[in-house]
Amino acid sequence: RYANMTKDVIERAIKRGTGEITSADYEERTYEGYGMGGVAVMVKTLTDNPTRTVANIRMYFNRGGGLMGNSGSLSFIFERKGVFRIAMDQIPSYTKET
Repeated sequence: RYANMTKDVIERAIKRGTGEITSADYEERTYEGYGMGGVAVMVKTLTDNPTRTVANIRMYFNRGGGLMGNSGSLSFIFERKGVFRIAMDQIPSYTKET
């Protein structure tokens, strides 16, 4: 109640966290932009909430002195060569609290 959330919203969040609800629809989205110094950056994401994800990506671009580009503004530059996957337990500074 302190966060002004209804009981239904809280119960749904608990069920989603415990795995009782698994019907989340994940979408793959690609965001493009320019990093510091005009470096082209392409970010591929998998999200259940595109609105939140685009806001977060825009925030990271802004914090790093970059700009988000329009869809398709940089994709012609890139050619997929590989994928980096890093387990969270392999990141030295990562803790579950962060």
